[in-house]
Amino acid sequence: MYFNQERISRWGEKKMDDIKKLENQIEEEVLAFALQPRFEKEIQKAKECFYKEKSDIGSSAEMYADFNSWLIYDYRLENGKTIFEEYLEVHQDQFTQEEKDFALQQCSSYLSIYELKEVESGQALLQDIFTRDKLNIQIQSADINAMEIGDLVLARSIYFNGQAQLIDVKGVIPGFFKNAIEKSFIPKYEEYKNKERYGNWNHFLKQNSLLLMKHIEIVMRLVEEEQEDDGRYDVWQSVYFVK
Repeated sequence: MYFNQERISRWGEKKMDDIKKLENQIEEEVLAFALQPRFEKEIQKAKECFYKEKSDIGSSAEMYADFNSWLIYDYRLENGKTIFEEYLEVHQDQFTQEEKDFALQQCSSYLSIYELKEVESGQALLQDIFTRDKLNIQIQSADINAMEIGDLVLARSIYFNGQAQLIDVKGVIPGFFKNAIEKSFIPKYEEYKNKERYGNWNHFLKQNSLLLMKHIEIVMRLVEEEQEDDGRYDVWQSVYFVK
């Protein structure tokens, strides 16, 4: 599998508002690469792992936990590499330097949750609620345009040509769920830090994207159920003992 030559020849003409198109084209090529017979057994194992987690949630009107993106970005093969990394190793000689820079950023990205802090002059200030990193991005996607200050978005971020970008945007989450998400997810990170002395949020999020997606799907399912109930929200706090 290789990059479409027509797309390569037009790369220099691409503007920042074409990043989404480039992202989709690269993902499609990596997915096609994953269809090789040599990955068949490992992809079956990945499906079993993914849908075992999904079975605890049930179906959702919108697939916030996307198997295809998890498979190519985050699932580790038996050799310890992702399918995206395998793809880049095989085809990196076919890239221009600009293409390679973009693909490497895309490959190494991880899912996180970003809070919208400010909007001004076509720019949005977002902050990762876990790493606390701040991003200034151009307001381009419909998801961002529909957000209100304090809303959250589940996505990956990259830096390309000196500009932060959101990619693989899964959906917008009401801001009042921020504390619930932090309280349920941060203890998992603390467990990880106890085992990984030099670990950090970036590595943890890269290794646990499926866990994060599972948490978000549960939250979004609650949103959908409550919206059907005249938009009223009831919140309970309880202590449970696990036998």
